[in-house]
Amino acid sequence: MKKFYVYVILLSLSIILSFSRTSHAAGKGLTIVLDPGHGGSQSGAEAIDGRTQEKDLNLTIARYLKEDLLEYDQVQVILTRDDDRDMGLDVRSQIAEDYEADLLVSLHNNAYDGSSGYDHGCFVLTGGGTYREELSHEEQKLACCILHELSELGIEEQGILLRASETGTTYPNGKLADYYRIIKDGILNNRMQVLIEHAYVDHARDFGNYLSSDESLRALARADARGIARYYGLTRDGEEALPDLQNYEEKLVTFKEGFETETRTEVFYETRGDLSKESEREPIDAPGTDEGSETDKDSREKINTDKESSTEKDQKIDSDKGAEADSESIPFFQRFLALLKRIIHL
Repeated sequence: MKKFYVYVILLSLSIILSFSRTSHAAGKGLTIVLDPGHGGSQSGAEAIDGRTQEKDLNLTIARYLKEDLLEYDQVQVILTRDDDRDMGLDVRSQIAEDYEADLLVSLHNNAYDGSSGYDHGCFVLTGGGTYREELSHEEQKLACCILHELSELGIEEQGILLRASETGTTYPNGKLADYYRIIKDGILNNRMQVLIEHAYVDHARDFGNYLSSDESLRALARADARGIARYYGLTRDGEEALPDLQNYEEKLVTFKEGFETETRTEVFYETRGDLSKESEREPIDAPGTDEGSETDKDSREKINTDKESSTEKDQKIDSDKGAEADSESIPFFQRFLALLKRIIHL
C-alpha cells in the first residue's frame, strides 16, 4: 500500500510538471540545448599557437551564445556542460531528449585533416534527408541562416555538409543513416540537431581573426544567435523579428568514400522576405578581420510524432565520454521532471 501512495504522489507531480511544460509550449516558448564539443580528456583540435585547445573555444562560444539567446523572448537555454569534463555523444543527445528541447546545437571548431578540399572557413552539418526528409530540410534552412550571419563577419562559408554512414548503419526505412552520431540521434528522436564548425584553429587567418580573442569569440556567438533568431522569428525588447532570407543559394557538400565530395547548389527560402530590407539591422563587427512571403510556421515547430531509439553505433565526430549536464545550467523543475520519469519507469 505504501508503494501505491508513493506511485500516486510521483504520478501527480509528473502530471503537474507536464502541464507546466505544456503551458510554456502553448506560449510558443523555445527550448534550446547548446553543446560545447569535446571536453575533459578530449581536447579536440589544437590551435596554430600550440596552446589553445578547441574544447575551451567551444565552451566560451557556448556561454556567450547562451547569454545572447536569453535576450530573446520566451527562450530557455540549457548547456550540456558548463565546465571542462568528459561527455559521451549519447549523453549529449539524451540531455536534449530528457528536457524535450526543440533544438540542439553542437558547437565546434575545425582543423585540416585532408578530408575536404578546403582548410579554412565555416560550415554546418545537418541530416542528409534519407529519413524524415522534412526534418533534414528544416535543419538545412536553419544552417543557411547561421552561415549567412557567420559570413557577415568575413568568414568564408563552405556550405552545408552531408555525410552518410560508411559502415552500413541504416535508419528504420532501410536507407543509410547519417554518419555523425549527433546528427543521427536528432533524426531518430525527431529533433533538429545541427553541428557548427565555426573556423579552422590551425589556419593562421581563421585563428587570428575569429578565434584568438575573447571579443572575436563573442562575435561568433552573436552571429549564431542571430541565425537562430532569424530562423525561428524570435523577438527581443519590442524589436521586430529579423526578415526571412529570400532565394538563398547554398552549397550542399556530400562526402563520399575516399574523401571524395559531391557539391550541388540548392535555393532555400524561395518566396520569403528580402535581405535588402535589412538597412536598419545592427551590424556585426568581426574584431581583427582584414576583410571586410508568409512563412508556414508549422514547419518551424517540433514535429510531435513517435520517437525512436537506436542502439547502433556509428563513427563519431569525436571520442567524448559520458557525464551529466551541469545542474546549474538546467532549470530545477526540468531536472526534477527527468528524475520523476526515471523513477516511474523503473
